[in-house]
Amino acid sequence: MIPRRMLSIGIIMVLLLCALVFPLTAIDARAADASESMYLTVKLEGPSLLGAGVEGQYVLRVWYFFKERIDNYSFTASIVGDDVSGGAVSPNNGTSGKGVFNLTITGASKPGTMTVRINASADEFGKTWYKVEEFDIEIVNSIVIKAAIENKGYAPVTNVSVKMLVDGTLIDERRVSINPISRVDLTFNWTFSSIPEGRHVITIIIDDPSGVAEFEEGNNVLTKEVYYVTSGNWLRGVLAIGIMFIAFVLIMTLLQRSAKKPKS
Repeated sequence: MIPRRMLSIGIIMVLLLCALVFPLTAIDARAADASESMYLTVKLEGPSLLGAGVEGQYVLRVWYFFKERIDNYSFTASIVGDDVSGGAVSPNNGTSGKGVFNLTITGASKPGTMTVRINASADEFGKTWYKVEEFDIEIVNSIVIKAAIENKGYAPVTNVSVKMLVDGTLIDERRVSINPISRVDLTFNWTFSSIPEGRHVITIIIDDPSGVAEFEEGNNVLTKEVYYVTSGNWLRGVLAIGIMFIAFVLIMTLLQRSAKKPKS
């Protein structure tokens, strides 16, 4: 017959052993729920340069090598780096069966390197694979170009294309609709990592499919010259101080040749 004292000691040892073994087993089980996979690929498509405080459109693509095994793809996103206040990703999480996500990324408020960290995962038959990738975006100062477009006619203008070119290269394009006797203000951001000194030509083009919208001068093209000079103060390859024209306004007027003022 086992003495009561020895039996008590044996029970205590068994309980201690259980306390040590079962938590470890639970931790291992949780760790096994998600594993890093070399077969999971994460890509972020979009501009590598972004103006400070400016929004950019990006596409996040996540895919698994054996894609027929995957039920869903998910991601979370965050901004990391030194002094990246103001930087943001929207949405910062999501789930998709195709692994394609449209993101809006806002540049930090100061020039520098902003890193977008993506934690992507894929569900395969109850098993979760994950991969963490980081993507660097250079935040730079941009020249702000504002275009005020006014419709002086008495009929609406719809689906008008407004393009901005710099030295003949298309930088941005917007689509606008303007009510009669109304005005729309557009803001373009000319973002660059370096730019030659000297003369540059900003061109704004209005392309109206109806053929009735034009500038007050009688055509649909307006140009403005700007001159870029350096002060010798470089900040990450961008001249933040030596820009003579940091912002200017182009005022345009839409006329409608076929629209007449209604009778009172």
